[in-house]
Order: sequence, then structure tokens, then C-alpha cells
Amino acid sequence: MAHLPREVIHWLDRLDLAYSVRNCRRDLANGFIVAEILSRYFPKEINIYSYDNGLKNSKKLDNWQRISKILKAKDLEIPKEEFEPVVYYAKGAAELVLKKLYEFLEKRKWPERPI
Repeated sequence: MAHLPREVIHWLDRLDLAYSVRNCRRDLANGFIVAEILSRYFPKEINIYSYDNGLKNSKKLDNWQRISKILKAKDLEIPKEEFEPVVYYAKGAAELVLKKLYEFLEKRKWPERPI
């Protein structure tokens, strides 16, 4: 997680997730951790037990489609063009989605890393 700003790492730690985010690209790919993050903010809309924590692409896509639908209802768009690269481990895609989530959920700007 060294590439994430310290403030974001602390935010993820405060959420007390079942799994730590150590590698964004890998850990966010199936959407399970994203669903768990959202369940902390929207417990009535997100039942974490209905999300699959597996590696099959079909399950990952299903998780992300459900997440996208819920977020759209909350006025945050993460369309297929943004979540599909996360599913397929595209470099930087998971961080971009995490940035959108952080800014939306925390109502704060993504902290810039010092140079």
C-alpha cells in the first residue's frame, strides 16, 4: 500500500475491513472489499454476504455491476468503462476507483503525496 497516501491508508484501517488492502490492483479486483467499504456507509443497501470473494471473472463482474448500480442511485457514477479495467488488473485502475470512492464517501479531496 506504499503508493497510497497515508491519509487513505488510515481511512481504510478505520473501516475495520475483514481483509487489509495491501495491493490495490489485486485486492479491489473482485469488488468484495469495495462492497465491504460501502457496507460501512450504507449498511441497509449493502449485504456483504451476497457478494462473492472469488477470482472468477464472471463473479467479479457481477459484484462490480451491483456496486455500480448502488452507487449510481447515490449519485456516484462508476461505469463499466471504469470498473472493468479494475477486474482485469489494469495498472492504476483500482487507485482511480478508490480515489472516487474516497472523495465521495469522505467528502474530502484525495490527499496529494509529497514529492
